[in-house]
Amino acid sequence: MKSFFISTLFIICCNSAYCQPILRALYGELGGGYGTHGSIKGAINTVIYGNNIITVCYVFSSHKASGIPSDYIPGGLGGIFGRDIPHQNMEVHGLMYGKMLYCANSIIRVTLKGGISEVNVNTPMDFKPNQFPNGGFLSSASNYTYTTKSDRVLGILLNPTLEMPFGKGLGMSFGLYANVNSVNSVYGLEVSLVFGKVRGNLPF
Repeated sequence: MKSFFISTLFIICCNSAYCQPILRALYGELGGGYGTHGSIKGAINTVIYGNNIITVCYVFSSHKASGIPSDYIPGGLGGIFGRDIPHQNMEVHGLMYGKMLYCANSIIRVTLKGGISEVNVNTPMDFKPNQFPNGGFLSSASNYTYTTKSDRVLGILLNPTLEMPFGKGLGMSFGLYANVNSVNSVYGLEVSLVFGKVRGNLPF
């Protein structure tokens, strides 16, 4: 799936260089969101043949792992900075297709898109008391040990957004994000900066 992701990205870039009559807009997207997880997102969007939009994206999502014992104490300074609190981390490579709808006499446009994803999930589990319980502020180890389970699954992406291009090369987007998979689904709101050929030759 990752090689398919890279191949699709390459094809989109080639279209931008050699298929100008087909390509109507090409722009990047950087942002983040929050809901069931905190997420960081990067994407490339291309609009072709009128209002068809294709998106290649990468999303990193994370949230505090479930099942952490109530008396869990991170080692060292982890309790202050949160770096040693176990988190479930998810890496998503996705490909989406949808339609772009234009609002008359407005800079606002709506994209309705969804698709498939490859999801790599790392989940902390099996918390057990440390045989050498020296957790605390000045110690180097937590008072619990745990293992990390790795899963690679396919998911479904849904990402309706409102986009507001401020000019030909810059804008903002606000949307809903969902990554539905068999391990742990992600739902949330997101805000992104869009940049590049944002307006192109689109009708607004």
